[in-house]
Amino acid sequence: MTIIIQTLTLSNSIKANYKNTQSIDLLIKTDKDINAVYNLYAHILYQETLSNTDLPIEIMQFSITEVGSYTTALCNSSDSLKNYANYVALYTIHELITKDDAKAFTAHNLQTNELVGFISFYPAKIEDKKVIYISQLGVKYLRQGIGKILTQQVLNNYPHNTKFVVLARNFNTNAIALYISKDIGFTEQSSDICKSFGYDPKNYLALSKN
Repeated sequence: MTIIIQTLTLSNSIKANYKNTQSIDLLIKTDKDINAVYNLYAHILYQETLSNTDLPIEIMQFSITEVGSYTTALCNSSDSLKNYANYVALYTIHELITKDDAKAFTAHNLQTNELVGFISFYPAKIEDKKVIYISQLGVKYLRQGIGKILTQQVLNNYPHNTKFVVLARNFNTNAIALYISKDIGFTEQSSDICKSFGYDPKNYLALSKN
């Protein structure tokens, strides 16, 4: 598979409309690029959780009552894992629109133009030190080099002395293996980093690269 990388562009009008309506549903229905990323990531997350036998209880019993009010009927299924996958995908779109300087790259199959992966990232601070936080990474097909290409695209987008941080879900062993691989070169860090981003260290592994 030959992969091409594109920048996901969110116009000022999209951001303004979301600020006025707070309706992710509307954006998903009306913007084809946002719709494609949402559907891809929700599908990826759902398949990941379905195939994992060691999920945290918070995911296995995920309920709409436990999350923010901006979520929608898309998170109101009788299937807890589907609610979780849809919520994280919705939050990813919300984050891309609302976080200052948030960016995303998408990966496409050159032959078919199929969307096969995406990665989102934005500047953040840890103890007043600037970092680039890789927020979400999703690939449709494993062991095709898609995640590696997307991650390297982010790394190559900044000066060589930039510090990058990612929080990987403990059950997502494929992502962890990618980040700590020789080609990418992230290393495990203190669990305090998880706390600084509001995540439970029991469920996440903090990794960074200078």
